[in-house]
Amino acid sequence: MGVMMRIVCAFVCGAVLCAAQTGSPPSGEPGATPSPKVSGDEAVQTAPATPPVSAPAAPPAPAPAIVPPAAENALPPARKTPTEPNAEESGKVVSKYVIGPLDQLYVRVWNQGNLSGLVGVGPDGVMSMALIGELKADGLTVTQLKEAITARLNDFLNSPEVSVEVVKINSKSVLMIGGIGHPGKFPLTEKTTVLDAIVGSGGLRDLANGKKIYILRGGKKIMFNYKDVIQGKHTEQNIELQNGDQVVVPE
Repeated sequence: MGVMMRIVCAFVCGAVLCAAQTGSPPSGEPGATPSPKVSGDEAVQTAPATPPVSAPAAPPAPAPAIVPPAAENALPPARKTPTEPNAEESGKVVSKYVIGPLDQLYVRVWNQGNLSGLVGVGPDGVMSMALIGELKADGLTVTQLKEAITARLNDFLNSPEVSVEVVKINSKSVLMIGGIGHPGKFPLTEKTTVLDAIVGSGGLRDLANGKKIYILRGGKKIMFNYKDVIQGKHTEQNIELQNGDQVVVPE
């Protein structure tokens, strides 16, 4: 009996000493909580997931620019086509030119070749055409002469179409003399001033004396200062020229 007690006491003391060395309560003691066994697959599933690192969002694409509709006047206005010359005009001779003696005309009657051609105005201011005979042209404009010829031809033709052109002006001109680009006769086809005639005749030469230009008219001397007029001074000197005037430009 005493021996058995010593054996039991030795066994208990050994167990207590072993438990103290390992720091773990002996199995089967109250208060010990066994650690649950976890399989490898369960460890992966229960491990906290690391949130994926997402790439920074791309900036939104810029909205396409809105192009406003073109305004109606965005384009420059189309250039206008120059008006074609009237059938009554020839070169710079306009329909308002007043016909005079010795002028050369071209009369055309459409579809009537025998009535078309050159017609001269006589010294008395009278012209002559086939079928209509003589007709006074002096003092008439190109348009008025065309109407007069048409009225005569209405007695012989059905709705005649007539055109009149001035081929050469012999009745009205001025004489350009001296230091001018193109001296000689300058035709008066319309209202013409001294400055118009100078420019139309080629302008002044380099050695021309523009301050002492004068116009001879029926024995009268009319002074003209070119430099003053082109500068807007004494513009009353820029008179309208008359048939037979002489413009003298000293050098």
